[in-house]
Amino acid sequence: MLFGFVLALVAGYLLGPQPRVYIYTIFTLWLSARLAALLVPESLAAGILELAFLLTVIWIVIPRLLAAKKWRNRSIAPLVFVLFLLPVGYQFLMGLEWLEPGSVLLFGIILLSLLMLFMGGRIIAAAAAGEIQRRGGHLVARVQPPLEAALIVLVIPAAVISLIPGWRILTGSVLLLVGLVAGVRMTRWRLWKCRRADLLALAVGYFWLVAGLFTLGLALITGSGYSGVLHMITIGALGTLSITIAARVHLVNLKRADTVGYFFIITTLLITVATLLRLVSVYVPDYAIASLWVATAAWSLSYLLLLAVLIGILSPN
Repeated sequence: MLFGFVLALVAGYLLGPQPRVYIYTIFTLWLSARLAALLVPESLAAGILELAFLLTVIWIVIPRLLAAKKWRNRSIAPLVFVLFLLPVGYQFLMGLEWLEPGSVLLFGIILLSLLMLFMGGRIIAAAAAGEIQRRGGHLVARVQPPLEAALIVLVIPAAVISLIPGWRILTGSVLLLVGLVAGVRMTRWRLWKCRRADLLALAVGYFWLVAGLFTLGLALITGSGYSGVLHMITIGALGTLSITIAARVHLVNLKRADTVGYFFIITTLLITVATLLRLVSVYVPDYAIASLWVATAAWSLSYLLLLAVLIGILSPN
């Protein structure tokens, strides 16, 4: 999920409008790499295709990020670079005897969280400001540069520290602070005044991210298991934000960005059900199998609905 699905989502967002030949080439490389990893895992062909996809995206995206005027935008470049090279270095890192099991996964998810905090925050701030203004109000706190900068400064060290054995309490403390800062930032957007279903869906996705980081921090500090908590980020936040943003971009292209429909409500509820049931499968073992099946069905159905909207089979009204 982290090396295939997530990187495809990040690439799609960061690439922006590109010539069709670029898009088709990148998609073909990604799909070929995923099929090779499934059919002939750990083969030379799978490795070459994976590397080709990663380097192609890096070649296009990194120069654009480095050309940004603000340091906050430029700081995302090394983050994206490391995240996209993580699949290549995964086996090497897992082979290090001093590295604790699960540290590489935790490292990658913390970096992914920063990308969602950054990209999701930019989208939500602009959307909330526009909607509140349309209703006759004014949103003063939009991107909130000081808080955004604080998140960048906090999350990157937290990711690095998470790789150091015995430093889990420090990692958790930093993530706890990240959750608090992100929560304050989210509150200042006044999303409860936005009555559009798509904006409320974005709010739910960002809430899962804030709650996931805060809870992950608590789990690391107390020494309790954190595998279940990660689902709040990888399913709740990632699922809700990715589906909602993809659908909103599609509607903007159709000049129907103000569409308020049941699609966003249904998909958000489905992802919420999937997230809660994944938590049940971890913390209530007696219901693990049933919870996993229903969670899988809810997750799959939500993305099938998104596919139906994107190809024009289903109207989001």
